[in-house]
Amino acid sequence: MKKNNTHIKPCQLTEEEMQNNELLDKISELSDRGQRTAWKRKQKNIEDLISSVEEIEDQLQTLQAKKLPLLDQVSSLRSEMVDTCIHPRELLVIHNNLIKCKFCEKVIRILNVEDK
Repeated sequence: MKKNNTHIKPCQLTEEEMQNNELLDKISELSDRGQRTAWKRKQKNIEDLISSVEEIEDQLQTLQAKKLPLLDQVSSLRSEMVDTCIHPRELLVIHNNLIKCKFCEKVIRILNVEDK
């Protein structure tokens, strides 16, 4: 027995729509029942996996919302530290005859040839 997959009663369909439905039914019935069942099971598995991914994405969004205020605090503290940088020895580098602080990016001193 064939199922009519539309929600419209056959008497409400035009002749062309009925022919199209019959054609679609024939094509969808080319695979045997076992193949269709296996395919639908795989489709359900995909839907379940996507649902799991969506749950994880929701959790990630919650964590991201918790993370943002912390990053704002880090940024605020870093800005304050740049303004009051003490140029720690481990962050000073000599680059292109300049002494620079890697933390605040300030040039501390231009080296003369005799300074070396």
